[in-house]
Amino acid sequence: MTRMSAHANYLRDLGDELRRQAQAARDEARANPNDAFAQGQAHAFYAVLSLMQHQAEGYALPLRDLTLDGVDTDRDLL
Repeated sequence: MTRMSAHANYLRDLGDELRRQAQAARDEARANPNDAFAQGQAHAFYAVLSLMQHQAEGYALPLRDLTLDGVDTDRDLL
């Protein structure tokens, strides 16, 4: 495996795992609106995925390479 493909695989897997965890945190927060920890965790994932998307756009990386294509953080994670 080349170094570039290792980086690409890492970013793809990281994006996919963070997306899945963010969706689970969102579901937990929605199910428990009075749980401050759940609310904070969901917001933290929102902030991280928003940052990843903005940085990818800044570096001209397709969101599909991070498995974040189709994710609208405002719509999907708030």
